[in-house]
Amino acid sequence: MSKANFLFLILLIFFCSNQLKAVDTSAIKYFPLSVGNYYSYLVTDRSGSNVNYYMSRGEITKDTMIGNKKYFFLSNFPYHYYNKWVRLDSNTGSLYQYEASNSCPFYQYEWLLDSFAVRINDTLRNCSLPFTCADTGDVTIFNNYQTKNKTFRYYILGGQSGPLVARSFAKDFGLTSYGEGYTFGSVLYQLKGCRINGVIYGDTNSVIGITNLGLEIPASFKLYQNYPNPFNPETKIRFDVSKFSKVSITVFNILGNEIETLVNENLTEGSYETNWNGSRLPGGLYFYRMSIYGEISVTRKMMLVK
Repeated sequence: MSKANFLFLILLIFFCSNQLKAVDTSAIKYFPLSVGNYYSYLVTDRSGSNVNYYMSRGEITKDTMIGNKKYFFLSNFPYHYYNKWVRLDSNTGSLYQYEASNSCPFYQYEWLLDSFAVRINDTLRNCSLPFTCADTGDVTIFNNYQTKNKTFRYYILGGQSGPLVARSFAKDFGLTSYGEGYTFGSVLYQLKGCRINGVIYGDTNSVIGITNLGLEIPASFKLYQNYPNPFNPETKIRFDVSKFSKVSITVFNILGNEIETLVNENLTEGSYETNWNGSRLPGGLYFYRMSIYGEISVTRKMMLVK
């Protein structure tokens, strides 16, 4: 190989690697995956003439290595991402769901959820259905932050007369909206606040998901019975914190499976209250546990009626 050809090859490799790095850096910022990141959504649930509003919080609760790939667990996110192990591939900018049964012929032990390196009108296939990048452009988040947006759409039944699913992502923030539209109703998740890598954005009351009741400093840690109880679909849970502590409140089903983490915060002394909405779950007996790290763990029962 001549010296000129060798130098050209080196420059070509350098250029391509820099281009790939630029794509990677941009794409992976559309859904920051880190344990402890969480998102608070206002949910508008329409069924015929009935409209219900409630808050829902999605959280990245843990990570794991499967093979040589690192996955993160999405807990209580909107339906398309609900309780899944996912990873964001830095080479392709694609978000993959782990699929232990290897049921998708297009991918090895994975399904494609979204791809943030695509351009507008590009069409992808998650496994059974194609979906389209319908919009890219500028967006303002929480009235303060200018960033880029990507919106994906697909029809569940494959035809444009079927139920429509749409979701939007903002660079540096993640999933900002998720909607499903049917002939009989719709559900829409809209981001109100989030915590990304330790930084809180938007409505901090919505992000934390708890209310400080402003009462006197409690003498001890205490978890109260939820009220109302039985309930349908929402109930309140009050608890006391007697000194600065890391506090978690988690909901479990009767089998002991974790359903949702309501609180996972460092809290100062005071009395607090948080809400839980069980509209997406079947009626029955549930448990909620307050854990004070290094101090105490208390569990109570509650009954969801449908």
